[in-house]
Amino acid sequence: MDALRKKLAVLYHASLPTVLGSAVVDGRAVLVLQAYRGRRLTETLGTSPMEAPAAIDVVRAAGAALVKAHRVGI
Repeated sequence: MDALRKKLAVLYHASLPTVLGSAVVDGRAVLVLQAYRGRRLTETLGTSPMEAPAAIDVVRAAGAALVKAHRVGI
């Protein structure tokens, strides 16, 4: 858990919430994340197709966050 906590401590990307802490509760690893005040992905996607530029922005942000996470070994 400590190794993961160290990796998460250096992980920052605008598309990811900030990790404030971690713990083990009832034998399960738990992350304490910064409150998210934006729109949920399900709200952003809605029920109708997105215009291509908006869809590209969503995919680009998610991809960049994944790249950043993989670089620190998560």
